[in-house]
Amino acid sequence: MLNIFLCEDNTRERQIFENYINNSLQRNELEGKIVQSTNNPNLIIESLKLNKKSNRIYFLDINLGSTMNGVLLAKKIREIDSDGYIIFITTHSELVLLTFEYKVRALDFILKDNYRKIKDRIDQCILIAKSEYANKFNNNNDNVKVITIKSGPKTFNIRENEIEFLETMEEEHKIKINTSDQQIEFYGTLKEIEKELDTELFYRCHRSCIVNIKQIKEVDKNNLIIKTKSGYSCFVSRRNVKGLFERWTY
Repeated sequence: MLNIFLCEDNTRERQIFENYINNSLQRNELEGKIVQSTNNPNLIIESLKLNKKSNRIYFLDINLGSTMNGVLLAKKIREIDSDGYIIFITTHSELVLLTFEYKVRALDFILKDNYRKIKDRIDQCILIAKSEYANKFNNNNDNVKVITIKSGPKTFNIRENEIEFLETMEEEHKIKINTSDQQIEFYGTLKEIEKELDTELFYRCHRSCIVNIKQIKEVDKNNLIIKTKSGYSCFVSRRNVKGLFERWTY
C-alpha cells in the first residue's frame, strides 16, 4: 500500500498533481492513495507524527508561501521517516543543490516547465518507489506466512507480521484485521482464524482480541489496554495480562 503526501501551495497545480497521481495508481493497477494533500507543510509533519504509515511517497513544492519551504519540510520529514521517497516539483531549478546540502536524499527534482513531462516523471517516481518497496519487503519477508482474507468481492493477501491485532465487531461473526496502513473487515470468528496464525507471534489477549506480540508498543495494566506501534488500542483481560507480559518481555 503506497501512502502518498502532496504539499503544493498553488491550488490549481495541486489539483492537477492529484489527478496525475491518482491516474498513475489506477493505470498501473497499484494499491495506494493520497493520504494528505495540502498547502500547509506543518499539517504534513503533524500527520506523520500521528500516523506511522509505511511505504510513503512525498511530492513537495519548494516555494510554499510559508515560513517553512519544501526543502526544510523534507528535512523534517527525514527526521521522522528515513525510508520515504521525496520528490520535489518546483519552478526553482537553482535550488537543486540546496537539497543536497540538507541531505534529504530526494528521488527526483521535477521542474514545472512542461505538464506532460511532469505527468510522466510522477508516474516514473511512483513505479520506482513501488518496485523498491516491494523488493525490500520481499527480501525481508521471504519466510513470512501469508494469510488470505476474502472481504466481499475483494481478496487480500496479508503477511502475518503486518497484522497488529484482530478484533471482533458488533455485527455477529464479523472480524476486523488492523495493520499499520489498513483495516479489513470480513466474516468469520476469532476461533477459526486463530488456527491459521503463528502461535509464536500471536496471543489471545481477550475474548474479543488477538494481538501480534511484536507489534505491541506499551501495555497499561491498570486500564487493561494494549497500544500498538501504529497507535491502535485493544483490550487485554485481567486474566490474560500476566501471560501477555511473559510473552511480550521474553
